[in-house]
Amino acid sequence: MYLSELRLWNFRKYGSINDGPGLIVPFNNGLNLLVGENDSGKSAIIDAIKYILGTQSNDFQRISEKDFYKPVGGKRTTELKIECIFKDFSPMEAGNFIEWLNFDEEDKYELQIRLKAKFVGNRITVDIRAGIEGADIQLDGAARELLRTTYLKPLRDAEHELTPGYRSRLAQILKSHDLFQVKEDDNHPLVYFFKKANEQINDYFSKDKIIIEDSNEQQVITSTGSKISVTLNQFLKEFFPEGEQSKAVFSISDVELTDVLKKLSLIIDDNTSGLGSLNLLFIATELLLLQDNSMNGLKLALIEEIEAHLHPQAQLRLIDFLQNIKTKGQFILTTHSTTLASSINLKNLIICRDNQVYPMGPEYTQLAEDDYSFLERFLDATKSNLFFARGVMLVEGDAENLLLPTIAKIIEKPLHKYGISIVNVGSTAFLRYAKIFMRKDEKKMNIPVAIITDLDVRPIEYYNDKELTTDIFCITDSNIDQFKELSQDIEFHKIKNVVFESKTSFEEAIRSVNKKGRLPNGFKDQYEKFSKFKLGPDFIEMLKTKKYKKKEGSLSEDNVKVFVSSNWTLEYDFALSELKDYILGSILSAKIEANKGVVVNDDIFDDLIEDEIKNLKTYWSQQRYSDEKVAYEIYKYLLNGQASKAITAQYFAQKLVKEKVDKSKLISDPNIKYLAQAIEYVTKGE
Repeated sequence: MYLSELRLWNFRKYGSINDGPGLIVPFNNGLNLLVGENDSGKSAIIDAIKYILGTQSNDFQRISEKDFYKPVGGKRTTELKIECIFKDFSPMEAGNFIEWLNFDEEDKYELQIRLKAKFVGNRITVDIRAGIEGADIQLDGAARELLRTTYLKPLRDAEHELTPGYRSRLAQILKSHDLFQVKEDDNHPLVYFFKKANEQINDYFSKDKIIIEDSNEQQVITSTGSKISVTLNQFLKEFFPEGEQSKAVFSISDVELTDVLKKLSLIIDDNTSGLGSLNLLFIATELLLLQDNSMNGLKLALIEEIEAHLHPQAQLRLIDFLQNIKTKGQFILTTHSTTLASSINLKNLIICRDNQVYPMGPEYTQLAEDDYSFLERFLDATKSNLFFARGVMLVEGDAENLLLPTIAKIIEKPLHKYGISIVNVGSTAFLRYAKIFMRKDEKKMNIPVAIITDLDVRPIEYYNDKELTTDIFCITDSNIDQFKELSQDIEFHKIKNVVFESKTSFEEAIRSVNKKGRLPNGFKDQYEKFSKFKLGPDFIEMLKTKKYKKKEGSLSEDNVKVFVSSNWTLEYDFALSELKDYILGSILSAKIEANKGVVVNDDIFDDLIEDEIKNLKTYWSQQRYSDEKVAYEIYKYLLNGQASKAITAQYFAQKLVKEKVDKSKLISDPNIKYLAQAIEYVTKGE
């Protein structure tokens, strides 16, 4: 059996929707990881389960006034309800709850348990029943015991929990284990061991001579402990009335099994254990009960902030173990760790956000099966911060990743203040990441996602520079039907609006989208008559329009919005903008760093760069270069590999701050305003 669903009415931050539950949380039979920023509702979910089911450690818990929902500006509700639904019963498990079971829509056993609390005056009443609502009855004590959960607190004191004491958690765990379920305490070996120890200790304090045995020999020694007993008993003789005999006896424990277990401690035998090692030992100890196959009740572990006191590698080993554990059991964990969020199977993830939960299973998202495989390979700890964000910006390179935080500060929208994460996907696989936030159900995620991508249409200056004055090849809306008539085996749409600069490159592309991997017979002689285009500004503008519509239309959906560069790339757009001198200076700085291996941060280099910029601008003016030609000449340093895009972005960000660039230039310049618009969108501006 496992907890299939949790439903909450008027509990803490979750109210009620049209008299229905304010929150429904579906769980997997296995591992479930709740992620989200602070105050996103993770602890409320865990506490609700604890309230209704209880814990193995009998943690003190009581519904309080603050557990009742209070709407903003309204009065606190006086009733709340928590409901748990359990499924997948074995015959033996079903036998324990037979009088409370019903059948679900698939005619399988289902157990519904609900807690109702009422707040009247200063008194709170709580009623827990099981069965179909309206026909539900009280759960008896034995059934309640079988539903208790294993619970690990967020602020765990592992050392205290594993040391001897009256409230020893170690003793509670061992006492509940099958190995310690004996009818008579005398029958348990531990009781025998402690009896023998008590006898030997008493001998030491009561006899003048005692025998010590080891594996090789016996040794008789004189006991000095008897002197203490004699003295104590003399005192007692004076303290008690005549004829009332009282005798002091030394021992290490009562000989009942419960008392014996309370004397035990658990340590790691290297004697150097820190908080991390003790925490792992404590988790391992708690999991003992889930491994006990004799237990026919619920095997559910609730672990808050599982990463507590654990370094990233220890976190990875632990989560890997829990994901692959073979013994039946269910785990519901909470975390703030991006390391854990990136290493878990995405289907086991539940995002807590805006008083709702968003499971990441395939029945809830638009992710395809191959999307899950892709993301599990490439979703690292850096990218997984998107699960904790209030808004997400997906970018395709280091330059955008480095530059956007600076632009956001200048336009007075600092990303950290708004809880925005930038995720560098390192490619154009935006849709795979964006689908995380696209839902199949009606419950849309209120997390704005901005995709920032290059238009990737080369200007006419690029082709002129390459001396490509002859015809080029391209499949567009105007000729794709003619191509389809030539062959039905070729997926021409996959290379539509892509410019091929030679017949060879075009034919290679045709082969790559042909299911047969070759050019069809006679195809080569036919396509040239309608696939050639004359290079010119009109053709470039047509490509830009087509590509813009395609990129914007294919990725934008729900809360996901695409922001496409105006022309070619981010750097080229800046070279066309009012900030062209700054991007040129940054490129020249990156070029010097690449050539000389030094960081450009002193006045000598600044003067050299200023002189170089002045000379270039004079030459371009004399040659009467257009703005597009100047932008291409600037970008060509990056195109030819003379400077790094990432390093250029670093210098450019520093220069924007140093020169105190006015935010209006970033907001209104038509070539670069798409960046400011993306920032406004994720920070919930216009």
